[in-house]
Amino acid sequence: MARTKEDLLPLWKKDREDVPNVKDGFHGVHFHGSTRYEEFKTQTDLIEIPCIENYLYEPYLAVRLCKDLPKFPESFRGYGFNKNVWIMWLTRKLPYKLWQSSRGFVFHIPHPVSESWRRAKKPDPATGKVRKAPKEHDAYLKWFKTVPKHPDRIKQCPKVKH
Repeated sequence: MARTKEDLLPLWKKDREDVPNVKDGFHGVHFHGSTRYEEFKTQTDLIEIPCIENYLYEPYLAVRLCKDLPKFPESFRGYGFNKNVWIMWLTRKLPYKLWQSSRGFVFHIPHPVSESWRRAKKPDPATGKVRKAPKEHDAYLKWFKTVPKHPDRIKQCPKVKH
């Protein structure tokens, strides 16, 4: 595992079969398409992320705690896509900006599927259908649709992937 950016950069080859999830140069991993990988390689300052390519953009975040920061919906804990929904609110509705560090990086360590994810993916006994998200998401998403979009929010990139 790379410990420095200098150790990481040689791993950046598109056809590395020996490094998991690197076949596409990191670009398709876990909906990180809005991350500016090429700039990360060469810059040493913060890099602005001007638009979001995918509604499910899931960056690792460091946020400043302040009174205006929306609380993370705790009912989403344990289930996949919990971060996505919170980030979607911050970026699609509010005037938050995203910047990426060009000096640091993190690794996602594969882990077993959570129990809450398994429960959410089981067919509903009454309908036989598999829900796309836990029931806890329903009220939040219904409320989310009522929040007006701030004019200074991060825009969607021209080619939005659904």
